[in-house]
Amino acid sequence: MRGMLNHMARSPLSYPKFHNVLPWLACLPLVFVALQPIADSDVPMHATVGRWMVEHRALLPTPDPLVWTDRGGDRPHEWLAQVVIGAAAMVGQWAALRWLLVSMVLGCAVALLRAGKQQGIEPLGRAWLLLGWTAVVAPHVAMRPHVFGWLLAIAVLGIGLGDPQLWCKRKIALWFCLTVLWANLHSSALVAPLYAGIGVAQALWSERQELRSGNWRLQALRQPLLRLVVAAVAVLCQPMGVGMIAYVLHSQAINGALSDEWQPLLAADVWAEHPGIVALWAGLLAWTVAALLRPAQPQHPGLFPGGLAALFALAHAAITRRMTVFLVVTGLFALRRWPLTGAVGSLPAFAAALALAGAVYAPPAQQFAALWPRQWSASAPHTATGAADTALDARSFPVKAAAFLQHTGLRGRLLNPDPWGGYLSWQLYDHQQVFLDGRWLLAGEQAVRDGLTMQVRGPTAARLFADYGIEILIQRSSDYLQVPPPDPSQWRLGWRDARAVVLVRTGPNWPHNLQQICQFFGRFGSLAAHGRWHLQRLGPRTAAAPIDVPAAIELCAASTATSGDGNY
Repeated sequence: MRGMLNHMARSPLSYPKFHNVLPWLACLPLVFVALQPIADSDVPMHATVGRWMVEHRALLPTPDPLVWTDRGGDRPHEWLAQVVIGAAAMVGQWAALRWLLVSMVLGCAVALLRAGKQQGIEPLGRAWLLLGWTAVVAPHVAMRPHVFGWLLAIAVLGIGLGDPQLWCKRKIALWFCLTVLWANLHSSALVAPLYAGIGVAQALWSERQELRSGNWRLQALRQPLLRLVVAAVAVLCQPMGVGMIAYVLHSQAINGALSDEWQPLLAADVWAEHPGIVALWAGLLAWTVAALLRPAQPQHPGLFPGGLAALFALAHAAITRRMTVFLVVTGLFALRRWPLTGAVGSLPAFAAALALAGAVYAPPAQQFAALWPRQWSASAPHTATGAADTALDARSFPVKAAAFLQHTGLRGRLLNPDPWGGYLSWQLYDHQQVFLDGRWLLAGEQAVRDGLTMQVRGPTAARLFADYGIEILIQRSSDYLQVPPPDPSQWRLGWRDARAVVLVRTGPNWPHNLQQICQFFGRFGSLAAHGRWHLQRLGPRTAAAPIDVPAAIELCAASTATSGDGNY
């Protein structure tokens, strides 16, 4: 027995059955990331857009029925992913989206492991590849259309274009259909022809001597050109056609100017907040350079041996942060040309990395109780109090304020913080449009900046409130208390809690809105405290303070404001 144990300790890689399990163990951290409560502000937005398309059986029209500032700036570039997300949310609410995300990341893992096996990478190398990719994409794992793009990108680039075997008719049809699916799920499909074009460039480079002598061998170019044509034609099979290219460039220009999420991977905030990603990116760069310095291997009709695709993937992942998924191309190339050796290639090193990843990404134990979809009736007390589905991170959304708006049915144009737009749109779907919901191209850059000016009460805020006709303002409580209030003579407090403040303007819809507020607090008298400020003004009245805005509840009859069944 002792001799057997010593033998196992000396040669841990001699047990292929156990060794083949390692890549599947490496999937666990990625699943843990997907099980976290929904906190991404765009997830409810995509769910709402998808729900509209499912219910109306049509693409979202222009002007947009969900955002009242729409000027026709957006296009249905990820309509199919939104339909899937919306349908899942309609069937199983937010918990269903968590399970959908788990299935998507598992699909990514399976495709990645399949691509690695196709490239001849050993099981331990594939396990390391999956762990490294998990660390890179973890900050961007959310049930949004780009996750569908991840899955198809790995499949089409890693398995399809990287296939060392010649494409037969069946494979042509398969990868054409999958690329069409990718193009309708997410606009990242535009990179498929680029990577296929790199394959053509690699083939031309390998045939450079024949080209110089005029002795062209069309056979060597047939497969790369075939794959390029298939990818290019497939990408055009979506509603926008060639217009997708202009849309993506325009989207990058606007989003890049307004959000650091679209800034390059090596931006200053990434260095500070995600140093692990930068370290992995740098490691892959060094690994790729080392692999390129190795002697050339026999010609390979797939995508990766020449290294051009790997270098392009590094640059692509550095320029567009959420698309760090394309580092998979670099990982496949580097591991194929430079297998794991030394201490990094040992089982103890991998076990330590897996344990660390599990500790970092595993959700708290109590979160596992929130993994099943829940259906609540509209009259349930916990719904009326604005209690969130536990699959949703209530710290990221105005749950109670949205319930207040939903029950009161206030009229008039709503101004909301952009990150809350999707959630508010989902909750107020039937009767209220939002100012913005994360799709900045709808209204354009100026509307986004005007909304921010009104939120922070900039010098032109009063004029903008009037120009836009805003009658309802919802704002983070912490933000509201740090900026000057809107004109107290024109605004009234409707609702406040620890997360959000709702103000109502005395505009054309004020009589109806006041009546609705009074009826709300009359029915749910135990919530009357949410209709008044819980702070008192301190110091001399030298300037307007946030709590100087009068409470609408004070205008209601005392008996109405304090009575009710208390079950809200």
